[in-house]
Amino acid sequence: MQFPDDLIQVSLNLLQVAKNGKFAKTFKHYFQNLPFDTLKEQLNTQERKLAFWINFYNAFVQILLKESPSLYRNPEGFYKKKQIPMAGKKLSLFDIEQYMIRRTENGLQNRLMSKFFKQLRADKADPFVHFSLNAANASSPVIYYYNPDTLAEQFQDAGKAFLQSEVSYQPNNQTVMLPALLETYRKDFGGKKGLTDLMKSLGFVPQDVQKVKLRFKKHDYTIKLNHFCDIIPLEEE
Repeated sequence: MQFPDDLIQVSLNLLQVAKNGKFAKTFKHYFQNLPFDTLKEQLNTQERKLAFWINFYNAFVQILLKESPSLYRNPEGFYKKKQIPMAGKKLSLFDIEQYMIRRTENGLQNRLMSKFFKQLRADKADPFVHFSLNAANASSPVIYYYNPDTLAEQFQDAGKAFLQSEVSYQPNNQTVMLPALLETYRKDFGGKKGLTDLMKSLGFVPQDVQKVKLRFKKHDYTIKLNHFCDIIPLEEE
């Protein structure tokens, strides 16, 4: 199989592989032997880093669970198991989400691994990444095909689409019901005030409401595969 020179396009093609369930072993071999210098040279902006790692993460959640659905019986073990090949290392979904995408520092204690993550991770944290990551359960956002050239717009679109399907506002008691995702990552959005401001800015809560009560749905861990958007901007094979 001929792989594109651009890693972003490779990550987009990987999503198609994840959706169709073909050529996963070929892509695993490609990523296992991918030189670190190639990653470092091509993932050279915030937008390229986020687009690549989000596509990579979403694809491998699908690939791994299609290969072995029983892995999801232990969600924590599934996300923390180092089973994803990348440049001679094995990464976990936890590694990719926390260190590469969310830019979390906690746990980066191994000096060599720390260097690997710190040179390839996002330049800064962006809370809207939470609307882009699909954990293959019923509470997860839809999978989009992220491109660095339109990343900011895609984040906004993905966030609005997800929240429109999940958020409800009760004006009689000024209560807004939010998805479980926002409770889990409420600190990333600035806590209660940040979430309230977000709901107002997106039009879910009237601007003139002074006090808003936040309530959160329960997380639904029911497995849900192939929750892809309709538009697939991929190269033809």
